[in-house]
Amino acid sequence: YPLPLHDALPISASGPGDINALYVSGDGGQTWSVLPVPAGVTFTSDLTCTTKSNCVAGGLYYGHQGIYLSTASGGHSWRLTPLGAGADQIVDLTCTSATMCRGLLQTSTSQRWDYMGLAGPGIELISTVDGGRDFMISSFPAGTSAQSLSCPTSTHCVASGVPLPRGDAGQEEPDTTTSVVLVTDDGGASWQRVALPRHVGVSSPEITCSDRKSTRLNSSHITI
Repeated sequence: YPLPLHDALPISASGPGDINALYVSGDGGQTWSVLPVPAGVTFTSDLTCTTKSNCVAGGLYYGHQGIYLSTASGGHSWRLTPLGAGADQIVDLTCTSATMCRGLLQTSTSQRWDYMGLAGPGIELISTVDGGRDFMISSFPAGTSAQSLSCPTSTHCVASGVPLPRGDAGQEEPDTTTSVVLVTDDGGASWQRVALPRHVGVSSPEITCSDRKSTRLNSSHITI
């Protein structure tokens, strides 16, 4: 069903926060307050903030409509933008400003591997340059499944993931003994695969870039 754009006020906090609540601190973590998310919303990605007021996240609306959540008030009110028909959902987000974000989109046709909770085939790159009013969808190189994404600039991004199982090998699970790292310097229009030492596992795939040269992959440190 269509979900119109609207600003949604969080429901009032009436007790201890749950797994789908926001915890906010204004004193460096000394004290925390709870800001529940709008009714019917479940987060599907981590929260990403570019300022103390501007944050975004991926979510599901009542379990079956993928949405892009954004706030310019530090979580006191939210804008919910539908991702279109189907159960496509954002599973990772990285932003360089309040309006420019890129993320991993798990499409309605993709599958999840039970092994280590990894996202299976069908992961796409989703991008917005206008705060979520319009989205662009593009593909990663064939034979790879991206699991984590980090973009320290508007054009430079690094994605980590796993190689897809070969269809002729009868392999049902990904090869978690080998990591895949992809780099783009044109905002995702093209990707280059970066060679890594063999047998670098991805039991908890997460990549973080502090700038164009420094990248951290899980507990391993690499420089690109």
